Amino acid sequence: MLSKVDTISTVSGGSIPSAFLLELLDPWPQKGEVVSNWDARVAAPVRAFTRRNIRTLWFLRRILPWNLPDSTVAVRTLERRYRRSISKRSLSGIPPRPRFVFCATDMAFGAN
Repeated sequence: MLSKVDTISTVSGGSIPSAFLLELLDPWPQKGEVVSNWDARVAAPVRAFTRRNIRTLWFLRRILPWNLPDSTVAVRTLERRYRRSISKRSLSGIPPRPRFVFCATDMAFGAN
């Protein structure tokens, strides 16, 4: 099915599995191509990432007295984890196919 997908649109936390797909299925399967070893290649890394609650750490770091004036500490903590565990790519490193549409809220400022 994925070889037929031309656009992936996600909101909020759905962007995380999309980033996994982008990183783990590079290059993207051509039309009609089957993704071999799905469990080992894609499902296992996603399961390993989601086994651990990573939100608690950034919350605790945010409430430390020396971090209270800095509202971006939580964002930076999660960003480091995502870069280490999912992908080091920036938006400019996304290939043209499939087209990815991300709609998320900025955690530091609460804006789309």
